[in-house]
Amino acid sequence: MNKQSRTLLKKLDLIPPNTVVVSSWLQKLGISRNLQYVYRQNGWLTAIGKGAFLKFSSKQATFPGAVYALQKQAELNVHVGGMAALVLHGNTHYGRFKNNWQLFANRGVVLPKWFKEYNFGSNDRWKLFNTDFLPGNLALQEYDTGNFTITISRVERAVFEALYLAPKEVGLQEMSEIFGQLRTLRPNILQNLLEQCKSIRVKRLFLFFADKKQLAWFKRLDLSKIDLGSGARKITKNGKFDGKYNIVIEDLGTNE
Repeated sequence: MNKQSRTLLKKLDLIPPNTVVVSSWLQKLGISRNLQYVYRQNGWLTAIGKGAFLKFSSKQATFPGAVYALQKQAELNVHVGGMAALVLHGNTHYGRFKNNWQLFANRGVVLPKWFKEYNFGSNDRWKLFNTDFLPGNLALQEYDTGNFTITISRVERAVFEALYLAPKEVGLQEMSEIFGQLRTLRPNILQNLLEQCKSIRVKRLFLFFADKKQLAWFKRLDLSKIDLGSGARKITKNGKFDGKYNIVIEDLGTNE
């Protein structure tokens, strides 16, 4: 092995453990497809699908490790959001959402075949939601897993995404309880989200819960700048009509 080959091989050491390595990214490092084949023959790379590998020191990719490859190597505009992001932020104790990953991406974003077919283990489940109801780059942040970072929603955006999925993926009673924990949200970020959100339904639900919970930051929002549309929105069948926010919603009990 010549000096150049050794230098390229050392670049594999820079790849965090338990992450996926994609072929296109290796090529950017100077590791050609032919050299990738050599690395596979020598056991330095293990193929897990077309164009995707584990390096020699990794026996299994974690779900965050695969998301890392999507974001940092394949450069797909996809992030962890909704309830999954709230769990990472420590804002909810609902055990059923742990390792129940909700991924968000703009319409048209397609995940590679290796990701969709990889067996992450029985504990990890995931769904992809393609939607443009919020701008793709608004209110995101890096989350440190310990060995690498992945892009997730800030708490404020994650709440909007959870509401977007309610009541099918997240129950409205659960959302009510979650809002009771959201005492420290940042009004400036919320204002920006409310002004740029394209979903009238999500905005009305957000304001409904924030108002009912009497959260301090709610009073600092400028509602005059928020387009709440016209006409009623039916959130649930056979619900009660709330005239203030023009929604039909189930009875959530006295804790409202």
